[in-house]
Amino acid sequence: MGYDLQAVIAGRALIGELAGRFKLAVQVPLVQGLALIPATSEWLEEVGRGEVAQSRPFVEFETLTSSLAETLAAASARGPVAYVEYFEFGNDSGEVAAGWAGGRLILPPTELPPGAVHGPEGGPILIALKVLGAEVDPHRDSIDSFGLTQFHKTSEWIGKS
Repeated sequence: MGYDLQAVIAGRALIGELAGRFKLAVQVPLVQGLALIPATSEWLEEVGRGEVAQSRPFVEFETLTSSLAETLAAASARGPVAYVEYFEFGNDSGEVAAGWAGGRLILPPTELPPGAVHGPEGGPILIALKVLGAEVDPHRDSIDSFGLTQFHKTSEWIGKS
């Protein structure tokens, strides 16, 4: 069985603030003081104020909408925040991440396509976690170390807060 995750990750306080602004947002605690909001289609629609067909500012992402990117940029004035997508199916896996701080994009979309090998800093998600202040050892840690593969689908994170 594969994995499929789309999520906003930040410090627990900032995720709490973001989750408090949206009825459909669910805050899920992670390790090292981080938390995530699973980016379900319903939540993305709520962030986009009901607009179902939203534009995507970065072609690297499947689900990051312009509305959410603007929301994350604004929220990053209060602390760093990242958006991540990860999939694994059979022998294929891929990930992409971006990060904001101080109201601006500081980690442009970084992609590890299927079949590619990450560099010495780790894959895009580990790099984004470092931007968030997490202690990451790319030789020891993986996204599993941060609990990001607990569930197989983004929707399964709902109710796990």
